[in-house]
Amino acid sequence: MKRRDPEVSDAYLKKQKDKPLRAPLIVVVVASLIESPKVPRIEQLLCAGSAAHAILLASNAMGFGSIWLTGDNAYDEYVKNALGLEDNEEIIGFVYLGTQYKSLPRSPKPDIKTKISHWK
Repeated sequence: MKRRDPEVSDAYLKKQKDKPLRAPLIVVVVASLIESPKVPRIEQLLCAGSAAHAILLASNAMGFGSIWLTGDNAYDEYVKNALGLEDNEEIIGFVYLGTQYKSLPRSPKPDIKTKISHWK
């Protein structure tokens, strides 16, 4: 594997190389951004993010395991070029899909009172 950053370790390179093998299907969610006076860039990015979220919900409803990951590869020009992305396209994330063989531990839920504020 070609080193894009000569400072990275062999362990890091192996981890990056093995990532695509973690699931039988990876959906690369891409935002194709266009200049528009009516649809700002942030809305285009959020729309692509919503599509990724919908893929997660649908796959879970069908009984599949899924996870949305981003990481270094989403921002790497080498990866974008290898996937054939244009200059106006950005990777929103990688959705890994497959059969869930075991239940995952549940994360503790945050106290909702710390997430809501009231305006006066």
